[in-house]
Amino acid sequence: MEKIILDLCGGTGSWSRPYKDAGYCVEVITLPAWDVTKVEFGNHAMEFVRQDVHYKDTKTVLYGDVYGILAAPPCTEFSLAKASAPVILRLVWRYCRLA
Repeated sequence: MEKIILDLCGGTGSWSRPYKDAGYCVEVITLPAWDVTKVEFGNHAMEFVRQDVHYKDTKTVLYGDVYGILAAPPCTEFSLAKASAPVILRLVWRYCRLA
């Protein structure tokens, strides 16, 4: 089993770099290529959909392979104070279930 660290909204990946340096497989899922709100949850895996319309690829990660999750989403996207947008808590709860 591969030990995968998911770095969600990781930007440059600097937050997860120590894990990569320690030998973990780090998957940085961040804008503009990937949007963490565009994820499909299956029975055994999660599938991230690429944002670029020129590519139709996805990134599939098995739940059993996830060793850790680092998440630093933009506060404005997930804030309850942002009244004009729907609350996206489903995503947060799904990741919490993995822990």
